[in-house]
Amino acid sequence: MLDPATRKLVAELARHVLRFRARVIGAAVLLILAKVAAVAVPLVLKAIVDVMSRPEALAALPVLLLIGYAAVRFAATLFTELRDLTFARVTQTVVADLSLRTFEHLHSLASRFHVDRATGAHAELRVVAPGAYALLEHERHTAGELELRLDGDVSCLATCFTPGAA
Repeated sequence: MLDPATRKLVAELARHVLRFRARVIGAAVLLILAKVAAVAVPLVLKAIVDVMSRPEALAALPVLLLIGYAAVRFAATLFTELRDLTFARVTQTVVADLSLRTFEHLHSLASRFHVDRATGAHAELRVVAPGAYALLEHERHTAGELELRLDGDVSCLATCFTPGAA
């Protein structure tokens, strides 16, 4: 069971996040769609392999299945990116509100509190900087993953449709 302080914190975070109900629901729907698309990728690949394993199917390349495979892989990435885009405003607003509230609270404390604890002007930066760095790393990682997936899909399609390629 959660202790009262944790319950209070969770309730306050929920209150902040629920101001953006539509975005939260949209992000949840996009999360589900991304997971369904990610699960469908191996199923489509299985269908391609099954069709290709039949001798009569080798004469006619199952182009639609290959296009469907690429589309499902792209959809999985697209829904993930859209989810991140939809939820970004919620995350940034909640973090900014709570950071501002923390900063105002620190300023409202008596000067004796700061003198006794040797808090300085850079104390807030030690707390905020790692979070900002993590957000930037996440964005860079996500963009890189999208680029790698698109490069792989385009390369695969180019190899499949190049005459004489095995």
